Amino acid sequence: MKKTLLAVTVSITLFGLTACNSENSSKEHIPLDLTIAHINDTHAHLDPTENALAIQPTGQELFKFNAKLGGYPRLKFKLDELRSQAANEGRNFMVLNGGDAFQGTLYFTQFKGEEESRLLSDMGIDAMVLGNHEFDLGNQAIKDFVSRVNFPVLASNMVKSSSATLKDSENIHEYVIKEVNGESVGIFGLVLENMHDISSPDTDTKFLPMIETAQKMVDTLKSKGANKIIMVTHIGLQNDQAVAKAVNGIDLIVGGHSQTFLGDITELNSIGYTAHNQNPADDNTYAQIVSNPDGGKTCIVQAGEWAKGYGLVNVSLSKEGQLTKCEGRNTLMTGDDFTKEVAKKKVPLSGTEQTNVVDFINKSPVIEIVPENTAMRDVIDTEYKPAVAELEAKIIADVPTKLTHVRVPTTPDGAGLIDPLVAESLYWKLNKLNTKVDFTIQNAGGVRADVNAGPLSVGYVMGTLLPFGNKIAAFNLKGKDVRATLEYAVDYSIGLETGIAASSGAFPYVGHLSYTYDGKLAKGSRITKLELLDANGQWQPLDDEKVYRVGANTYIASGKDGYNGLLKREELPNKGDYVDSGVGENEMFMEYAESQGTLNPLPYATVTYYKP
Repeated sequence: MKKTLLAVTVSITLFGLTACNSENSSKEHIPLDLTIAHINDTHAHLDPTENALAIQPTGQELFKFNAKLGGYPRLKFKLDELRSQAANEGRNFMVLNGGDAFQGTLYFTQFKGEEESRLLSDMGIDAMVLGNHEFDLGNQAIKDFVSRVNFPVLASNMVKSSSATLKDSENIHEYVIKEVNGESVGIFGLVLENMHDISSPDTDTKFLPMIETAQKMVDTLKSKGANKIIMVTHIGLQNDQAVAKAVNGIDLIVGGHSQTFLGDITELNSIGYTAHNQNPADDNTYAQIVSNPDGGKTCIVQAGEWAKGYGLVNVSLSKEGQLTKCEGRNTLMTGDDFTKEVAKKKVPLSGTEQTNVVDFINKSPVIEIVPENTAMRDVIDTEYKPAVAELEAKIIADVPTKLTHVRVPTTPDGAGLIDPLVAESLYWKLNKLNTKVDFTIQNAGGVRADVNAGPLSVGYVMGTLLPFGNKIAAFNLKGKDVRATLEYAVDYSIGLETGIAASSGAFPYVGHLSYTYDGKLAKGSRITKLELLDANGQWQPLDDEKVYRVGANTYIASGKDGYNGLLKREELPNKGDYVDSGVGENEMFMEYAESQGTLNPLPYATVTYYKP
């Protein structure tokens, strides 16, 4: 395969997990080179994710096509290949997982993590940190998961002994020590300290401050003779940076949670790929170097989402345990069964088109064609996929009367009926997940069809009603920015004084919120009524200066389709405390619909629209 990355030649030894016992901290150390493959936020994406890409070979027009990115069999093939390459070249190699294997597809809905434990155990993972979504089903699901996997699971700042369910789980560790070329490499893991605010751990489970715990772990590992230290986290890139700035002695942080695909945006743009949660205004460099209080250096990496790709980093550590080199990159993986859109249907590429795409990818530094591991594909197709197909046929609710989908109303009371239900379902599920929000916003374009009277199936929701499966995020926003965002989104949807053509899919529907828009009024005053449904079931005016917690899909939360106003959150402390729930809008709606049993329109209007 192409793109063998930054080979470092050293003698190789097997990694052996040592007991966490005391060791002579004054042992004579030697320099050490490591090659580490890393993944995070795979979210039960056993199958590839179809992505629209676009390339423009020199002298040719822009060509748009669809590619199937990642998936577990492709990831396994690549990790096996990297491991073999490292062995052949005499390099020390390990695989680290930044957490959030749970949630994201019907595979998890059906199998509750059993499929994750089995397939991840076949990938040669050396250590994994718990993600927040591992706690979504409570501690028993974690206990089951860690008892099945064949690699250590880390959670340094979770007080395991505080949990009646987890206290006897032998495979949850504060840290592990691996012997590499005679050197002790310490690995510990951080989880979010506010876990009770964003997930559903058992109420008796305690979590400790991240920075304080990190320094304690470094000191503990050094006292046991490990002066080469890796932290695997599921706390997000900003928190990783904050820990690195405050803590001495961490050489490498392998992160997760923010699902950041670190790397050159120009390279990603060259294939038409938009990385999740990558802000062009931020430093998106892969292998970010942060200075510690004592002048030492920490390298931070993270590898995106959904098993679409992998990160590969080479680090060099001095005998004193100081970072002397850290470099590498993230790489997307694709199959070679590309398609294009013709008359709203997906068809294979022509021979010339296929050749052009393959040639372009083979020269790209950010994507490569990787085959699937056939044995793992067979396991998925024979042991897991049939049950998922059956689940897709499952009836989740009865619909007494047709629920219309309307992008832009034509009358004041002409809003769609299914659209506000989708928005309401996001509010319902986010709060059930403990990702508390005050209200939600859903763009009309994310909803794709009416729901006819009769039985509603999982397959209809996943394949027709909400096919995009955008994940839902929560963040802080001032009331005045909510007002401005809603007004501009409506303007944008109808092309009113925006300077661009109308984009009807931008029209905003809301959950636990109600607004009136009058297009005949002057710009900046078109939202004439904006009210929040409070915890007592009463409608209250939105306070322009108050900070609210908002839920929205990650597509519009990134500022797309007329929702640039949602980025005003970044002016608030901690950039608005943005959290990706990791759960798709279709999953949220399905669970909401099933909880209702009978799906009726909301008993109140959330949108009143007066056209210009």
